[in-house]
Amino acid sequence: MGENEDVLVTVDRGFGLIRLNRPRAINSLTPTMVSAISQALTEWEHDDDISAVVLSGEGERGLCAGGDIVDVVYKSALGDHTLWITFHAPPADGVEITYTVQNPGTFVKGLALVE
Repeated sequence: MGENEDVLVTVDRGFGLIRLNRPRAINSLTPTMVSAISQALTEWEHDDDISAVVLSGEGERGLCAGGDIVDVVYKSALGDHTLWITFHAPPADGVEITYTVQNPGTFVKGLALVE
């Protein structure tokens, strides 16, 4: 499975494990991280050996702060608006990827904002 240092993807005893690894930025997401997460979920979607997916984040300040707004603002100030477009533009084909869990369950340790 593809892995970068900001998203650690593993499988352990039937669990797909995704760990966000940017604690200094409260695990805020970059396009590369979103791609890695999407790749893992796509690979596991029809894998009968994966019974559940666990998403966790390093650090004590929170699971994830959302998109990396600091990077977006910094790059936009330099004239590079591609990050803004990546996070805020609708998908080119008008379709968003969603993942259906057969037996959904949510377990949260700490605070969580649920939409």
